Amino acid sequence: MFWGIDLSTQGLLSVSVLWLLLLASGAPSATEATASSLQAAQTLAAQVGTTCGNPYAVAEIAFTFEVWVDGERVIQRSHQWFPRESRAIVSWEGQQVELTQLYPYIASTAPQELAIAAYQHWINDSYWLLAACKVQDAGVESSLDETGRLSLRFDQGVGLSSGDQYWMSVDRRGRVQDWEFELEGGRHDRFSWVGYKRFGPLLLSTRRISADGHTLVRFEDVRVR
Repeated sequence: MFWGIDLSTQGLLSVSVLWLLLLASGAPSATEATASSLQAAQTLAAQVGTTCGNPYAVAEIAFTFEVWVDGERVIQRSHQWFPRESRAIVSWEGQQVELTQLYPYIASTAPQELAIAAYQHWINDSYWLLAACKVQDAGVESSLDETGRLSLRFDQGVGLSSGDQYWMSVDRRGRVQDWEFELEGGRHDRFSWVGYKRFGPLLLSTRRISADGHTLVRFEDVRVR
């Protein structure tokens, strides 16, 4: 006897038969395991979305997006988004552009170059603020990585860079604690999410701090009605 296993021929045959029975009766198939993982990802995404709230149900979301690097502000842009009307007003560097239509195409009375710049700013800045609220949007594919983080990929044509990938670490309350991302252009970074505050039906992180501590993303003058 060795570690409780009979090494005789009869013992080996018994172990082999038992192993085959276990394989036949109890082991989940690859398809079952995949389905279970997808279900777990969908459940986590639903929890994150519910905790954050539904931005499409409000009349207006206004905020100022700021990026600070080593204590110096390098970006400041202000937004007013009217989800029910599918329009937005974007202000930056002395410019103010109204996007009178956001879906399924963009429309504006501003010159085309300014309208495109305003739309790009709105897409980027609003996603930084509302990413947790949008995990169940159409075209978002969610899964769990090997550490249990919520992994997000996008169908072709979603947003401005559908090749971007995000990984969200989520606490038991459904709040995103940090996200790691690898962008289509090659940038890779990780930011913690802090400064949670409630604005009407939305619970939003108002500060994002890079892993190296050099970059701070701030959301100021947030208003939801």
